[in-house]
Amino acid sequence: MELIRMILGGLLVIGVWGAVHYYLGRHLVGTLTRTRHAARIAWGVIALHGVLAPILMMIRRGMPQGVWYHALNFVVYTGMGFVALLFVLFVVRDLSAWAARRWVHKVVDEDRRAFLTSSFNLGAFVTTGVATGVGLHNAIKVPDVKEVEVLVPRLAPGLDGLRVAQLSDLHIGPTLRGKWLEAVVERTNSLGADLVAITGDLVDARVSDMGHEVASLGQLKSTYGTFFVTGNHDYYWNGPEWVEHVESLGVRALINSHALIERQGGRLLVGGVTDLRTGRMAAGHSTDPFKAIANAPQHDFSLLLAHQPGSVYDAAKAGWKMQISGHTHGGQFFPWNFVVGIVHEFYAGLGKHLDTLIYVSRGTGFWGPPNRTVAPSEITLLTLKSAGTEPAST
Repeated sequence: MELIRMILGGLLVIGVWGAVHYYLGRHLVGTLTRTRHAARIAWGVIALHGVLAPILMMIRRGMPQGVWYHALNFVVYTGMGFVALLFVLFVVRDLSAWAARRWVHKVVDEDRRAFLTSSFNLGAFVTTGVATGVGLHNAIKVPDVKEVEVLVPRLAPGLDGLRVAQLSDLHIGPTLRGKWLEAVVERTNSLGADLVAITGDLVDARVSDMGHEVASLGQLKSTYGTFFVTGNHDYYWNGPEWVEHVESLGVRALINSHALIERQGGRLLVGGVTDLRTGRMAAGHSTDPFKAIANAPQHDFSLLLAHQPGSVYDAAKAGWKMQISGHTHGGQFFPWNFVVGIVHEFYAGLGKHLDTLIYVSRGTGFWGPPNRTVAPSEITLLTLKSAGTEPAST
């Protein structure tokens, strides 16, 4: 039964994706080609991408990990971003044209209409190409450091100035590899942080295929070490196995648990929970911020690592003073930057729920299309700063 569902689901994806490509082809081929031979080539490229994209997403398990495979993934996934943006532009254009015909009733002669249509098609194609190129550059470069000052009332003097480097949503897999991660690690190490937090979605592949690609995580340097929590994508590829592998690199995984850090007399409780939605995929991994703080030693401030921002609601009830998350990618690229704010109350930057602060990273890597047109990736450096003079322990 499970196999049948997978097959039917795959056929549905291919059908929808194929329909999108056919729709774009009907708009573009006549504009971009002048001969029947060129039109056939254009349709062939469109059809090939329409088939390859969903197939590559569905058959990654057990696929060879050679250079050609990763290059193919990179090209196809880049095309997915291009198709997504172009599809939105054409849908908006067609809806606008329909609305104009329906309510404006303005008559435009055929030659004029053909000229406007061709001009729009070409303009949309070029605009999408430029946006895809810019987004590609932003996605594959080593992210800039985003420094964020977090004002904490009555912060213990010993914790004033404590710096947390956050990496999130690295998504090491078909398109992002170990060399890129090594550069990220090098830039993170240059910050001289007190601790490093990896807030989930580390990978998009199995340990057997990509375990060696994340080896540089063992080279992360900070005063008090590196901590890791799982994200939903980690569970798609056997989350518990990745937890074990990450810990073999010297990174501490926080599975609904905590650790105490003492700094100049100040006490920081660092906790971590498993992904909000996918604990059912691994026995004993259901998320639990209450368990993560249970029996905690006396501390001056508590910091929870949680992949999804939605964990903050229970985190606040459990008594955590701050949560840092990822998952949303800040929308990553148009038009998802408009959608993400509808789905998530907290989707980028610093916020607050009740008495609990929350910071949501836009992500260090990317998922799917290598495209960062509207939401730059980041290596985050969070600095705790006192907003008062009297410390208060909990």
